Amino acid sequence: MKKYFTIFILCFVSFSVNAQFFTGAGVNLLLPHESSAQRDFGGGINIYGGYCVIDKLDIGLDIQYNRFVAIVDHYSFYGLKAFVEYRFFNKSIQPLIGVGCGFFEERWQMLLNLPDYTQNGFGFSPVVGLLFDNDLIDGLKVKTELSYTYVFTDTPISHFGLNLGLRYYF
Repeated sequence: MKKYFTIFILCFVSFSVNAQFFTGAGVNLLLPHESSAQRDFGGGINIYGGYCVIDKLDIGLDIQYNRFVAIVDHYSFYGLKAFVEYRFFNKSIQPLIGVGCGFFEERWQMLLNLPDYTQNGFGFSPVVGLLFDNDLIDGLKVKTELSYTYVFTDTPISHFGLNLGLRYYF
């Protein structure tokens, strides 16, 4: 009897939630705020995927790779974070707010063939943005967002970001 009840509850939840998956990619323009190295500006890419839990609430994972113009050679910033975003309205333009947290790494090349400098830490990233419908392909949306990333390390790392990308719900 317990098996049938569990199967019934799972079926009920799956049909009532009406959830869907999404994936996306984007480009980032970053302006530094704090770091252990002098940075000017940076750019990079990110790819992500997730699940639309309810009509306006998305959860997912985001992987990012960024390079900065800096005093040191080959300054890069990596991130793997989980995020939650809430979209307002069900219109062609949807404002959104969200927060992400996860693992980040700062890395650059040292002089004289010494090992690369790395600094790892846990960080968070609040975002605000807009999601625009696309009339060409059903489920495809254009995403723009402003973000702030702060990483808790011995020497804190933080930067502001402007992100532009595509998101596809399937």
